[in-house]
Amino acid sequence: MKAHGKPFAPQFDAALDLWHSGDPEAAIAQLEALAVQYPNEAAIHGMLAGYLWEEGRLLEARPHAEAAAKLSPTSDLAARFLFHVLYDLGDKRGALHELRRFRGSTASEELREEWSNLIRQVEDELRTARD
Repeated sequence: MKAHGKPFAPQFDAALDLWHSGDPEAAIAQLEALAVQYPNEAAIHGMLAGYLWEEGRLLEARPHAEAAAKLSPTSDLAARFLFHVLYDLGDKRGALHELRRFRGSTASEELREEWSNLIRQVEDELRTARD
């Protein structure tokens, strides 16, 4: 995912290159700086959330995943990052809310079906936890 045509594209692309070359800390630092400079860019928050999630830094990832989903409410990728961060933090109810929110916002029948399956899975886990 490159950021063609955006004013932050060179720094964003450099962060992706850092990540792919095996320097996650430098990539995250670059994206954190961009998130401060461009707080309303879903792509920056989404990528930062994804990288932080990959590194197991879930508490740091959460606000960026939430920002990405808020800034781009119909983005499958932003919704997935937020779902995974919430789920992995143990906030299954929050994760379920995000699944339902996104399922209602997508026009894709295929995505609605996929997300419906995830919803059933999380609902089953919540039911099992109560029993």
